[in-house]
Amino acid sequence: MSARASTLRVRATAAALGAIAFVVACVAHEAIGHGGACLASAGRVLLVTSVFFRCAPSPWFVDVAGPAANALVAAAALAVLAARARLSHSWRSLCVLVFAFDGCWAAGYAIYSAVSLQGDLAFPMRAVAASFAMPLRVALAAAGLLAYVAVTRTSM
Repeated sequence: MSARASTLRVRATAAALGAIAFVVACVAHEAIGHGGACLASAGRVLLVTSVFFRCAPSPWFVDVAGPAANALVAAAALAVLAARARLSHSWRSLCVLVFAFDGCWAAGYAIYSAVSLQGDLAFPMRAVAASFAMPLRVALAAAGLLAYVAVTRTSM
């Protein structure tokens, strides 16, 4: 195989692994997280896309279940990486990408929701008493930032 063909093959494999990891993150968040919580609460799924989910009725834990599913998938990918020293390069790369995409999605959502008071993790915060809202937002933003740093450092 020529050097050019080898380079193209490596790039195509990296692109495919990245796309697969992104799809895993979307499915974990929208379908497994939100969808699973919706169905578990006897709700009815009204809309599922790669970035939106609607459930009727929609209790607070349906919203939280999306980022929670991303965190669980990230933890599972990290556990596979830790337990399986003999993974092929492609499988190891896929696990790293799944860990990074899902971990950063969960951590980023914590930061976004705390700062903007919008999104999946903001809905439960709106329900708490005003005296607890700001300390909860600061704690969520700090936890998200620490998690984001930990995920990016671990992924490298």
